[in-house]
Amino acid sequence: MSDNFIVARRLSDQVIIGATTLQKWRVRLDLEKERVIIDKRMSRLLLA
Repeated sequence: MSDNFIVARRLSDQVIIGATTLQKWRVRLDLEKERVIIDKRMSRLLLA
């Protein structure tokens, strides 16, 4: 799997990730607890 993104300098956040990328990589944001949740099946793909 791959995805494209643009790194813009001098922003308040280091990287801005779009909704399509989050869905493709099965990443969820828990805004109440300020956590990033990554699907375990996808993390196995990343480590392979």
